Amino acid sequence: MSLWRVCLAATLILLFIPAAGWAEAPEPVVVRGLSEAGRVEQDIQPVYKARVALVVGIDNYDEPSLRLRSARKGAEAVAAVLASDFGFDEVLTLYDGEATRDGVLSALAGLRRLEPDDALLIYWAGHGATLHTSDQEELGFLVPADGALGGDRALVDNISMEEIRSVVGLAIPARHKLLVVDACYGGLLTLRGAPTLPPEDRAWLRDEARRPVFQVLTAGESDQAVLDGGPGGHSVFTGRMLEVLAETTAYVTATELAVALQRRVRADAWARGSHEQTPAFGRISGTGDFVLLRTPGSENRAHTLLTQTAPVGPRRSRGLAVGAATSLAVGALGVVIAAVARSRYLSAPLSSGEPPGLIHLNRAAGAVGIIAVGAGAVSFGAAFVVAEW
Repeated sequence: MSLWRVCLAATLILLFIPAAGWAEAPEPVVVRGLSEAGRVEQDIQPVYKARVALVVGIDNYDEPSLRLRSARKGAEAVAAVLASDFGFDEVLTLYDGEATRDGVLSALAGLRRLEPDDALLIYWAGHGATLHTSDQEELGFLVPADGALGGDRALVDNISMEEIRSVVGLAIPARHKLLVVDACYGGLLTLRGAPTLPPEDRAWLRDEARRPVFQVLTAGESDQAVLDGGPGGHSVFTGRMLEVLAETTAYVTATELAVALQRRVRADAWARGSHEQTPAFGRISGTGDFVLLRTPGSENRAHTLLTQTAPVGPRRSRGLAVGAATSLAVGALGVVIAAVARSRYLSAPLSSGEPPGLIHLNRAAGAVGIIAVGAGAVSFGAAFVVAEW
């Protein structure tokens, strides 16, 4: 009897482990908006003469090993949101085979027609590459559809950050420029620093429109793999970016966008087995802040794009965790039934005819209980190893 009691006690203790595990692995932290103190919600005057975006999304690379699954979808969603919700006057797009090195550089060269009071946003969904010099300095590249991820060709076929800095930063006269890169990416040549939330009033908006800036926001650091499987079937970075844009009621600055994405993407990545992915943000030049101004009364296209498809949860499948909990529950039930059968067997009169049946029930339930408890323990160990707890 003491052995059954020990098994029963151990089983009941194990049953509390899944609940504790789920409690220690909360859903990714979602920060629903930034501080709203002093935010100007009405009568916002346009801070730019014209807003132009160049959106690039590449799934189908010439090199089959580089092909992606959700880059173009994310780019199309961002292009739609910029046009419908944020009133961009012109949204230029380059998808897949259109986004060759020559195609991208030609599109950037065509943007030299912009004027100083204009704003330019460039969104890139595809591969980024980082090479290291002999001095261990980082050289950053965007990988076009006909580019290469490694080897000597990477220096020739890709678009270097130096080229981006020269063409976008120096040749295009738009006063405010923002480059958003949904890729792991280094060699940004940026002025780093922890972003801080700006004040929010009309005077500040006018001042930001006056001061030039070229900012860069990327999905992760150069040594971090960026994750797919985010909200709406997009990458984690783009899904969360669309989420922040959907929550924007008046405007959001590049700095606010970076702060929100760093919190959300980092939490999403950490929930996936302690993976590390933190969006990087910095300024290549200038001291202003890019402003994304929502069009009054606009349709919330970002929200629609996030809810059209079933969101893909940011955490792993919890099959092992569920299996462990189920096995332990079955094991506990079997042990309890076996203990009850044994107790009735010992207390039943010899002439009742019940003991033989109780003996069979005791043995069967005990065997099932012990096997299920063992299976639950093994499943729990496996789930712990793969970070389902």
